[in-house]
Amino acid sequence: MTILEEKSNKISNPPNFLSSNDKDLLAHIEQSIQEYKKEKQITQIPVRLFSGRLAASEVIIKYLKESGLSYAEISRIIKRDQRTVWTTYSKAIKKQKEPFNVKNDDSLVDIAIFSTKNKPLQTLIKHLIAKGYSKKQVASMLDRSYKNIWMIANE
Repeated sequence: MTILEEKSNKISNPPNFLSSNDKDLLAHIEQSIQEYKKEKQITQIPVRLFSGRLAASEVIIKYLKESGLSYAEISRIIKRDQRTVWTTYSKAIKKQKEPFNVKNDDSLVDIAIFSTKNKPLQTLIKHLIAKGYSKKQVASMLDRSYKNIWMIANE
């Protein structure tokens, strides 16, 4: 029997010293971990967070990191390199050490829109305009000048 076959056999047949209760407990723990991971999935981000002093990419990454996601998970969600995610988060916490304060009445936007290679702020602005907000409303929501929003939206 090769080493690979032995290891495969050990994985498929748990050790005999585990009782059936222990095996049931392990299965329950494994199921609980899977359920926790599903609950932990973050799909939306409050638009209000983009009105602060952080760049859009810093807001996204800091929010996801504060939500308990790992750099690898964030990297997968927003389709950016893990090293870039780490660097961006490091810069964000230097600018704003305190965690975000999220309220229940905040308007939300799907995080999936940021998984493109476009600039995050431009993506957000175009998404909000496509949802029916005027450029003036978007400028107010993001606490930016109308001219800035107009320029980014027309790029």
